[in-house]
Amino acid sequence: MREVTINGKNYKIEFGLNAVCMLEDTMHQPLSAIMQQISNGVLDLRLIRAIFWAVLLANNRGMTLERAGAILDQADGDYPAVYADIVGELTNSFVLRIIPLATQNGEDAKNAEGTA
Repeated sequence: MREVTINGKNYKIEFGLNAVCMLEDTMHQPLSAIMQQISNGVLDLRLIRAIFWAVLLANNRGMTLERAGAILDQADGDYPAVYADIVGELTNSFVLRIIPLATQNGEDAKNAEGTA
């Protein structure tokens, strides 16, 4: 879990399973496609706002996309650092949680095929 400061206020950001699912539902694409977009340098403001919203959810019940966007509007010159932090939290979650899970599921599928 990280923390970002926007306009003098600290926000805890965290990407748990629920946040990932909410992001996927909101963007209508799997996390792997979202990560590909980011790694390709695609700048989609809807995606940035959705990522920020999703990382706020665990510690800010009732957070809306519109409220997350309004908070981001207050970032001003700190915007690049905030963006780096939220993408860093997403990347960390993807690498530490999602990739091992996918690898494990792939191994489980291989093992199941071998025993059939």
